[in-house]
Amino acid sequence: MVTTSGSCIFVCPVAFGDEPPQAAPALVHPVDEPTAPSQNPNICIDLPMIPTPEYLSQICRWSYKIETETTRLVNEVIMQEDFNSDDLKGFNAHSENLRFNRTNNPNSKSLLDHFQTTDVTIDVPSGDKNVPSQPFSVPGLYFRDLISVIQSAFTEPLSAKFHFSPFKLFQTVPNSEEVHRVYSELYNSDAFIQEHDKVQCMRGPS
Repeated sequence: MVTTSGSCIFVCPVAFGDEPPQAAPALVHPVDEPTAPSQNPNICIDLPMIPTPEYLSQICRWSYKIETETTRLVNEVIMQEDFNSDDLKGFNAHSENLRFNRTNNPNSKSLLDHFQTTDVTIDVPSGDKNVPSQPFSVPGLYFRDLISVIQSAFTEPLSAKFHFSPFKLFQTVPNSEEVHRVYSELYNSDAFIQEHDKVQCMRGPS
């Protein structure tokens, strides 16, 4: 059950499968959530505005959609005794990620190494039904095999957060018995749920 302090809309996940979803999709505005969860999830909480140092405000603006990771950044990095702000001079996240990936996986390929190239001929309509279309060659078109895309996605750290068990979401407006179905992601759709049920009913190899 998720409650927003602004409109107080309740969103209830209904899970399918053996395991409930780890978290409902991000339907709640991050700034509406209190730092400490309320004991009663149906109560809207308005937190008082407390003056904070400018650098804390900057961190919060940067962390608009990554609240949990920002908390980890402060507690596990900035608050450590060996943390030195001088080490961050000239820091560039993109460059550091590339260096980190090369260090931890020296055999890893660059992004373009996963792609192939081919020449494609496209028939472009003339705009006149009496004039035939003209072929145009597009050389060096990059494409990637779908299987490799799927394999790559499942090797990423975020794959642990993938939803493998679909579920339904329902929205209930306070002071009303009216219930609405909410579609937010593919795993909330009826088609996903039906296909999931088919897979679960399949017999394994004998």
